[in-house]
Amino acid sequence: MAPKLAFGFSCATYSFQPEDGVFTDNGTHASQNFGFRFNTAFKRRKPLAWMMDGELFLGVIDRELLDVPLPETIFGLHACVGPQYTAGHLSFYAAGGLNRTSVPATELVSKSRAPVIQYVGRGGLSRRWAATLNSLTSSGQATVQASIPAYATVAPAGMFGLAYDIGSSGPGFRLSADFLPVFADKTRNNFRSTLSITF
Repeated sequence: MAPKLAFGFSCATYSFQPEDGVFTDNGTHASQNFGFRFNTAFKRRKPLAWMMDGELFLGVIDRELLDVPLPETIFGLHACVGPQYTAGHLSFYAAGGLNRTSVPATELVSKSRAPVIQYVGRGGLSRRWAATLNSLTSSGQATVQASIPAYATVAPAGMFGLAYDIGSSGPGFRLSADFLPVFADKTRNNFRSTLSITF
């Protein structure tokens, strides 16, 4: 009998296309992400069962603007439902669902200094007023030199994979490998490997 619940840590890719505008170069990037995965199966006493699978993944991408490194965070969610077939310690599954992936915007900001004008106060109240004016004129204006817009997409996704369970009763472990296509404007071919604790 296959375990019902599995929770583990995954290593997943997400493929960014040049037209996504996430990177300044004209190449395809397969980001490496760290994830938290949850999986459950229904009617597991039979070889064929229904399975629900969800994952939250995070990563860091290395961006550059005008030769300045500006890393940003990738935030993604992956959820699928589909049939699972179990034969001994091996399980095979195919599922469909949704993927949401986002990267925040990046701005390279410079601050130009305003002309320095020094105010001098001779009395108690005028000295305080002069200090206030000096603090206002000392701050410069912020200028955006270059920017990369935010990226966010929700698209249909699939999952095809296999899992191997270690331990037949009680808590155990599961090793799994998956192919995760995301059907956005262009199909993104993503892959995932997971080590889970099963119950």
